[in-house]
Amino acid sequence: KELEEYFKGKSVAIIAPSPDLIDQNKGTEIDQYDIVCKVGEMFTINDPINYGQKCDVLFLGCFPNMEKQYGDNKSHNIENINKIKPTRIICPIKPCMPGILDVHKKDIWGHYNYLKKNMSHIKFNNIGLLSCDFDNTYKTRATLGSFAINFLLKQDLKKLGIYGFTWYKTSGYHPTYGQSKIGSHGFPHDIEIKGIKKEISNSNLEILLNDEVKNILNVIN
Repeated sequence: KELEEYFKGKSVAIIAPSPDLIDQNKGTEIDQYDIVCKVGEMFTINDPINYGQKCDVLFLGCFPNMEKQYGDNKSHNIENINKIKPTRIICPIKPCMPGILDVHKKDIWGHYNYLKKNMSHIKFNNIGLLSCDFDNTYKTRATLGSFAINFLLKQDLKKLGIYGFTWYKTSGYHPTYGQSKIGSHGFPHDIEIKGIKKEISNSNLEILLNDEVKNILNVIN
């Protein structure tokens, strides 16, 4: 209910770290939305001309010990998160629930609550159950970005703009994102793309798909 009220009647943009946005100069357009959402470790990207300056909501996995795999700049710690100055963090990861570990034995629920306790200036919300519903419906293990889009499609928005999502079909990550490895989660990305495409087609919202998003969705049957 808190999130329903927060998003109700707002124009919302959600931005992903695909390098396809580079040189599109969409920053001003993105920042004109009432609420700007970014996903994952986009605190590593300082490119307001193409990705916008604002970050009202950060959809974050709240993964502990990221630095062991990807380096300190990817760590979901207070210092890194504060770089992007979000006012709200939404964790859409399924095992962000008490007593459950993810497939890598990480305590996401514990790290989520650690961040929540130590970042009292930021609102925290957990939508893991809705993400479970998406995966169960489409028989996949989707990415954080797809969970975030699916959630926003369920809100009573004035408008939704979707930027920078290619689901690894044309590219991976922005050069400063700090990650080059593209994981499939064990399922083809086409499955979740088809799911998002169906959810968009069933939505009554006014939806703007930036060119790179539109191109990917159009080539998936």
